[in-house]
Amino acid sequence: MSRYNRHRRDGNHSAVLSDLEALGFGVWDTSQTALGIDALVVKAGRVTPVEIKDGRLSRSRRELTEHEQAMHAKFLAYGVRVEVLTGPDDYEVLGRAARGRREG
Repeated sequence: MSRYNRHRRDGNHSAVLSDLEALGFGVWDTSQTALGIDALVVKAGRVTPVEIKDGRLSRSRRELTEHEQAMHAKFLAYGVRVEVLTGPDDYEVLGRAARGRREG
């Protein structure tokens, strides 16, 4: 896989990050790094790695690449789940995670 493809951003990347900031999340764009995730978002003391996929694309075009799958597995080995966001309908999962951290 070429370096260009590995760091390609989905079409809704900027919009999703802007939406999350507007909702009060701290956002660190990591899409141009070798972390295998698109961003780290934080709210209420909870840091969540995020993968952004364009929900307007077909399911097959939204699948994780081999590199993304391998990196997500590494996060999971440490008990950290990477949340995959396709648009506004998926933001609530981050809110639930932040509330769960505060309550726990």
